[in-house]
Amino acid sequence: MKEFKGEMFSPESAEKRLSTLKTKLADKKLADSLADQKLSNAELALIEAQQAVKAAKAHKNKTQIDAEVAKDDVIVFSKAMEINPLSENELKLMKFEKEIGVFRGAGNLSRCNMENVRVMTDDEVKNVLKMLDLGATHVNFQISNDGVYSNYAGWDISLDIMRHCDIGFPHEELEFSINNSKLIVDNDEDEYDDGNIFDHGYSYEMVFINEQNEIIDKAYYNFRVNLEKFEKNREKYSDLKYKICINIFRDDETDFYRK
Repeated sequence: MKEFKGEMFSPESAEKRLSTLKTKLADKKLADSLADQKLSNAELALIEAQQAVKAAKAHKNKTQIDAEVAKDDVIVFSKAMEINPLSENELKLMKFEKEIGVFRGAGNLSRCNMENVRVMTDDEVKNVLKMLDLGATHVNFQISNDGVYSNYAGWDISLDIMRHCDIGFPHEELEFSINNSKLIVDNDEDEYDDGNIFDHGYSYEMVFINEQNEIIDKAYYNFRVNLEKFEKNREKYSDLKYKICINIFRDDETDFYRK
């Protein structure tokens, strides 16, 4: 099975692309810009692509293989049409992902094997945001206890794993959280917007993984998770080591903006 990078190519997105390409095919017919044989090939490829998308959508459980077949047929049709099915931003995103080789896209992080993905560096946190700005629908990455610190588009980004209790009191809740803020200059006065760079237009889920690469807890829509229940018998908390897999994805129900 092929692994996806960046955007998850679903049957629905394949159908949307086909609709756009079908319009372009009609335009080419009117302009008579294709030879008869090439036009015939394009029409045949369109029919095959439509059938592949229909077959993929017919399955109750859409698999990545179904989506990959639909994607391949859309590309075959596009080549017959001499049309690039990808936008300029999508091409940049594909090139960007190939150069970085760190991030993976997935529709469900809990089913994404992140064991062999190294943790993110300070500079790479900016790449996550660049990829989202280029249109990536999902970006998965890992951070370690050391956290990452960077800046992007005016944001001071601090993805920290912090304790919210005195480690000398293990009976209290043991939590980790991730925070960031943006420096806003208003009326020549510096003010900090203590918020979440992913609040607007994005949703996210987190998975905490221990040193044995076992998933121990998940957190959705907030950057905090209670770990006490997994460490009840622990006497020393200062040496806790965890990786956090974070899946950032666009939220269609939220108007996207980042000032």
